[in-house]
Amino acid sequence: MAAHRTRLARVTSPASQPASIIVCVECGGRAHLLQIADPEAPYAEGDWAPYRCEDCLDRFDLEVIAEDLDGSAPDRPTL
Repeated sequence: MAAHRTRLARVTSPASQPASIIVCVECGGRAHLLQIADPEAPYAEGDWAPYRCEDCLDRFDLEVIAEDLDGSAPDRPTL
């Protein structure tokens, strides 16, 4: 399974973790974060965040970058 490394639009942005819902790059549906951050071990830059789309069921493993954690990620995909 290849990891998709495309920047994705945020739907929600809780602090100290990647967005809980993103836009699926395959079908445009809603992809949900599969693993919520543990308060004892929050997501850090360089970690991988797993998502699954509710429409096409595709799974995405996205690398967490600083913008994912501080809420400054773009509103639209960047190609």
